[in-house]
Formats: sequence, C-alpha cells, structure tokens
Amino acid sequence: MCTLSGFGTGKDGTELTAGNRSTRVGVFGKQTIMRTNHLNRLTKNTRALLYIALCYNLTVVCHATTIQFEPGPPPPIVGRSIPVWIEQGYSFMPTGDISHYNAGSGITPFNGTPFIKIAPYAPPNVLTVNNLSGASFAALSVDLAEYSTVFATPRTINFVGLRPDSSTVSVGFQLDGVVDGAGGLPDFQRFFFPPSFADLVSLKVVTDTYAMDNLVVQVPEPSVISLFALGLGSSVILASPRARSRGVYQHSS
Repeated sequence: MCTLSGFGTGKDGTELTAGNRSTRVGVFGKQTIMRTNHLNRLTKNTRALLYIALCYNLTVVCHATTIQFEPGPPPPIVGRSIPVWIEQGYSFMPTGDISHYNAGSGITPFNGTPFIKIAPYAPPNVLTVNNLSGASFAALSVDLAEYSTVFATPRTINFVGLRPDSSTVSVGFQLDGVVDGAGGLPDFQRFFFPPSFADLVSLKVVTDTYAMDNLVVQVPEPSVISLFALGLGSSVILASPRARSRGVYQHSS
C-alpha cells in the first residue's frame, strides 16, 4: 500500500520521497500518484506563510480614548446634576447622581475644562464605567481632585476592575488634599492604573466625594496587517493540494 506519512513507496515499488526534485509516478488501479517540484515547493511555501500569518496575528493596535466630559453644561450654568454620562461609547452610571461642571469656580476644583464630581452618599455613591459595545477594555490613567475646598484633606479613591472570568483587581489613589478652586495651585492629580487593569468588562469607583477628569481607556484591536496576513495564510492553505487531497495523491479518471 502507499504510505501517506513520509511518502514511502507506491504499491508498484515506485519511490515517493518528500525531497525529490523529479516527478515520481506510481500506478494503483485507476489512481495516478503524482508528486512534482511545484507541489513540493507549494507545501513549503504554505508552511512559511502560515507561520508568518500566525506571528503577525499577535500584533495588535491599541487605540487610547480619553473621556473628557465635554461639552460642559451650556452657559451660564456652571454645574448641573445628571443621572448618567455617555461619551465615546462609554457610560458612567452612579448609584446616586453625577455633578457635571464646566470648569469649576469658587469652592470647587478647577482645571479650566469640564469635569464631573461624585457627591457623598449613604451608602457610597458608586460610579460604574462600562464599554457600551460590550468589548473588554483597559484603564490607563485618570485625573482626580478633591470634591471641594470643604474636603481639603488627603483621601484615598478606590477603583475595582471586573474581568470576564468574574475575578477583580483593585487599586487606591491617594489625593494630596490640595484644592483651592481657581487659585494658582493645581487641583487635579494624574494617576496611572497598574497593568492588571486590562481586559476589564467594567470599572467601578467604590469611593465617593471626589472630582474626575480625563479618564484614559483603550480597547486592543487586531492591526490591518495582522488581519491581512492571517487571511492570506488561510487562503493559501485552502488552495493548497494538501488541503484538497492530503497533499500527495491526485486521482485521475
């Protein structure tokens, strides 16, 4: 019998070797066993292209999105209470409400741009961030400030990330207690999430009484060249004799 693995010999004794440079032909009934240099090269090229496709498929492009809470309330309104904030495909849902400010003034923190404040509640006013597309995301950084000059004391703002497997990650960011409204001191501090805050299905702020701006998130996406390479590798495999006839045998009528 003819050997598929390693090619062996045909029933008539014709040698079939993978490295042959010439065409070897064996006959078994109405079946013609053919192996040509072209098919040999195609098999090698298929392996090479598949390897390249798989390597390129590991490449992802991560597009960062900054939630800026813009536009602010229409002038002359300085701040207003809203039930939810939606921007760039992300929702911010509190258990209480959100105070949305234009830039801050008086006793509120100030950075010259719109931001939100989460007021104190009992129980705590928990803010939940979700990607409305349902895709998992990573939290990169966030700007935080004291709720107002009335709360000018150091305070830890705690974040909890929920992963697809229901596991959680957490981190606490320590505010320095410095807030002077529109004065000369910087009210907002920038904090960076640890690498563990990737592949999240939701992000919760479980501490209230703070101000937030410029939350930076990202969703990893396959690069264009990655998708092209993977598609190319798949198409070559489907077009190859190995995919159609196990790579060695071709039947003739």
